[in-house]
Formats: sequence, structure tokens, C-alpha cells
Amino acid sequence: MAEVDMTTFFADGFAQGQLQFDTYAFDDLEFPQIDYDVQVKLSEYQKQQLSKIQTQLELIIKKTFPEFKLTEEPGFWQGVTKENNKFHNDFTFGDKFNSNILVYLEEGTIENDNYIEVLGVDKCRIYPLRGDFVWLNQQPQFEHRANNGEGIRRVIHFPYYIPSLDNKDKK
Repeated sequence: MAEVDMTTFFADGFAQGQLQFDTYAFDDLEFPQIDYDVQVKLSEYQKQQLSKIQTQLELIIKKTFPEFKLTEEPGFWQGVTKENNKFHNDFTFGDKFNSNILVYLEEGTIENDNYIEVLGVDKCRIYPLRGDFVWLNQQPQFEHRANNGEGIRRVIHFPYYIPSLDNKDKK
């Protein structure tokens, strides 16, 4: 399991690490454009891999936050919508999660211009590897945006609500 430096989560608005799962398990799955209402049909093997991903993520979350809740089923996204290409904060805009984790199934590089950018004190541009997760802190001081330059950008989205994050913002 990935060791995560939570300093970046609180200081920069994100944490990143590598997960252990079959990153090719979802290659034959047709990913929809970003849309929360679309359900995909998973094979039993894909369901096993999704569960393996979720278990690893939740072990990572538990190291810092004892209480959390997955607010909806994981989402499967391809590409980037116009809205997600602009800096935004999902929780501030009314979504029911204050922390979300994106698991990347494609590699982002300078050459393909596929990245996620986080704006906090500084601006950080992240080029995730295949199998990486990027855990976004949705506290109000952070915003993020995604870019899909060339090629495919497929992610699995895990939206979490962590009560103690709200408390940290109120101090």
C-alpha cells in the first residue's frame, strides 16, 4: 500500500500515491464523459479490482481520519468537461463530498498534456502515473482543475465526506 505524505494534503490541497491493482482490468470498459448519473456494467473481476482499490484508499484515509463516508458509488469518467477544466472547488459548489480521490488509468505527461492542477498557496501541476491516486482536499482554500490535452484520460472517482475536515476549516 502507498505511503502518503499528508503534509501536502493540508498544505497544498492534495496527496498522491500509487495503488496496487490490475490497472488494465478496466481497459475494455466504455467510460462515459464525466456524469454522476451514468452507471457502468462491471464484470465480476472489475468489481473485485474496484473493491481492492477502495480498500486501499480507505486504509490510507483511516491513518489520518477515523471517521469518513463514501457519499456515492465510485464514478467512471473519461475526458474533462468544460466546467472541470476551470478552477473550482466541488464542496464549495454544493457537492456532498469534501474530499475526493481520483484513480488514474492513463499516464499524464507533459507531452500528452493530461494533468490535474491544484491551486492553494501555490499552484501544483500533477502528472499522474497509471495506477496513481490523487486525493483532493476540498476545503475552501483549495481549488483544482483537470486538463485532457491529447489521448485518453480515464479516472475512477471516489467521493468522501470527512467530518473533521469541516472542523479544521472552522478553527
